[in-house]
Amino acid sequence: MTASRCPACDAEFAPTEKNCPVCGAAPAADSPIPSLACAGEEAVLGVIGGATLKQGFFRRPTFSLVVTSERIIAARVTNDMLRQAAKDANDNAKESGKGLARRWLATMGSGLTFQNRYLDLPPEQALHEHESNFAFAADEVRSVKTHTQHAAEEGRQLPDELIFKLNTGSKHRFRLRPNCAADAAKVLRPLLGKRVK
Repeated sequence: MTASRCPACDAEFAPTEKNCPVCGAAPAADSPIPSLACAGEEAVLGVIGGATLKQGFFRRPTFSLVVTSERIIAARVTNDMLRQAAKDANDNAKESGKGLARRWLATMGSGLTFQNRYLDLPPEQALHEHESNFAFAADEVRSVKTHTQHAAEEGRQLPDELIFKLNTGSKHRFRLRPNCAADAAKVLRPLLGKRVK
């Protein structure tokens, strides 16, 4: 079998895999793997996890950005959701006979892979999962700028930025984990093309 390349992170993976094992992105339309979405159905292309958005003076809630074939959904990630994911991961590891160390690893890893749940969740359900979730259509986006900030001090890492400029003149400015802007751009390009800079 010939390996496929992920459209988001360029990693190789087996054609039998549904999503990229590295970043979780769905295969591109021209990939040898058939799309699971029916024609005309909104499909999830990828997810950008750990994006924070300034709201008010001190609040900076975390969102997973669900990139679909039609829009970008900002899905709020709450502490309760992360606690439940950790509990579920521990319970699943325990049920499958894993020891204490493996259950601990599964629990710790659940926070890092939490955003992958949106790959299989219907987009409309992701949008309505929390009251502060919102979305904007691909045709509303004028441009997307990714920015990697460089620290003045060596060894200090600053968050990257992802700035969506909409046709209405408004902006959505998200902070990402350090060195994640390029990966975010790869997830967004299948939907937004050259508007991602």
